This record gives sequence, C-alpha cells and structure tokens, in this order.
Amino acid sequence: MSVLVFSDVHGEVSNILPVIQSGRFDKILFAGDLFGYFPCSKAVIDLLRRPDVEYILGNHDLYYLRRLNPNAFAEKFSEYGALMRSDEDYKNRYGVIEETLEALSGLDLSFLFKAGLRKRLVVNQKEVLMCHGSPYNPFNEYLYPDYEQFDCIYEDFDFDVLICGHTHKSNIVQKGERYIINPGSCTLPRGGYKPSYITIEFSPLQIAITELEQKIHFQANGSRLIMKS
Repeated sequence: MSVLVFSDVHGEVSNILPVIQSGRFDKILFAGDLFGYFPCSKAVIDLLRRPDVEYILGNHDLYYLRRLNPNAFAEKFSEYGALMRSDEDYKNRYGVIEETLEALSGLDLSFLFKAGLRKRLVVNQKEVLMCHGSPYNPFNEYLYPDYEQFDCIYEDFDFDVLICGHTHKSNIVQKGERYIINPGSCTLPRGGYKPSYITIEFSPLQIAITELEQKIHFQANGSRLIMKS
C-alpha cells in the first residue's frame, strides 16, 4: 500500500495537485491548514471530499469555521478559543479570510465541523496518529526534533507513525520501529526548505520525503503574502 502525506496548503494546491491526481497512491493523508495566506477555491475543498482522503484541521482552519458558524464552532472547538486571535487581528495579519469566504459562498462546508485537529486511524495494520501541531497541543505547538519533550512522545502516545504539520519543515525521526514525521508544507516551506510531501510504503514500512518544484510565486507585503504574476 502506498500513502501520500501532505500538509499546510493554505489555500493553494498548484504544487501538490498533480501528485494527488497521479493515481499512484492508495490513500491520502492531509495534516491540516487548508486555509490561510492565499484565497481558497472550490478545488481545494474538493480535495477533502475525495473518498481516498483522510484529513485533520489546522490552526488557521478554525478561524474560518468560527466565521462560518459561530455556534457550531463554540460547541465543537471551545477548547481552542482562548488560544486564538481576534477576527480583526487575524484579518490584519493574514488578510484573506474575506476573499476566501466570498469565493466559497454557496458551498456546503458543514462537513468540516465533523473533523478535528487530531485523528487516529489504522492503515495496513499500523497505528497512525495525526496531529496538526503536537499531540500535546495540536493547535499551536510546533513539534521540531529538538523539542524538549520529543522523546516523551514515544512513551505518552501509542502509534507506529505520528504525523504532524504546522512547522512547514519536513523531517523523519525514527526510534526503533516507530516514526514521527512531518511532510513540511507543499505550498509555503520555511527555513530554506523546499515544498515537499512524504510517501509511506507499507510491508515493509518505508518512509521518504519528496521535494516539489515551486509553482507558486509570492512576496511578503508586511506580514501578509501576495501572489506574484
């Protein structure tokens, strides 16, 4: 079985879409942050509706769900409310929430409220745990290999493969037969990294990072990012 793992598309899928449409993978795992930075389109939403996709939400996604349905948000995601910026602060920093909500108006996005920021699943008899940030704090904690509690994760959580996003930096850390992996961002890599995704082959378990050609051109405008022609 071949599995594609990607994360942090932030409204733009030009880099990863050909990989998804290649038909090479039996299952696709998305580790959160559908929204943010760039205006989102129906094509991005359609990725989550594919029958071969399992997904979680990211921290940026909750700002959009809070706007879409405040009551449903309060009922499902109240534990994260205190960690979030105000709507005005978020708009000032990232600047695309209104454009995205307008572009997606008329679409039924209620299915997103059924997701969370962590998910456990079994893939080919392996326990896979997905968390956007870290398993301790999936909303806004960054899980780097030098994170002080990194080794504790192997003791505190049951998994064969732990998948995290959020950092926009790809890595694979193996301890015995267990792995903690991050596919990086296929749209907005950080720290000199390239856009990337991870492939997992089962029986035997093999995990690899693949770098992508950057098809998205952007520039900083204050704290915002804008697309370049």
